[in-house]
Amino acid sequence: WILFESTFLLLMLCVWGETTCGKARQSPFPWLKLPGVKQLAIGLDHHVVACCHDGSVYSWGSGSTGELGHNKQGSEESPKRIEALLLEHVTMVAAGHGHSLAVTKDGTLYSWGSAGSKLGHGTGPGNVLVPTRVTALD
Repeated sequence: WILFESTFLLLMLCVWGETTCGKARQSPFPWLKLPGVKQLAIGLDHHVVACCHDGSVYSWGSGSTGELGHNKQGSEESPKRIEALLLEHVTMVAAGHGHSLAVTKDGTLYSWGSAGSKLGHGTGPGNVLVPTRVTALD
């Protein structure tokens, strides 16, 4: 995964190449303007999680295993706020292969995405589609 931190009030992300929706771009173009971004985490499976200075979290890209945290399996072309974290002040995010993580101001860890023990929730029956507190660390 790739981690990007910013002290700027506005992040501008430029992209090129083929998107998950099949659109091709030959040269970089401004694609995203998201205010107050302090950190970006980019997963190996083409998804992005952004943490903002105000504690909000956005995600977009490929979401085939629920790694976007929007209570569904499916992609988002544009940043969408993760509603399950609305009441939390997130300070850090991470993105892996098929999963995402967030740490709150009080040190609580949330994980979501591809099923399996890598999320810290035991061996559940399926993918975790919304950020879920990792209670094993309580």
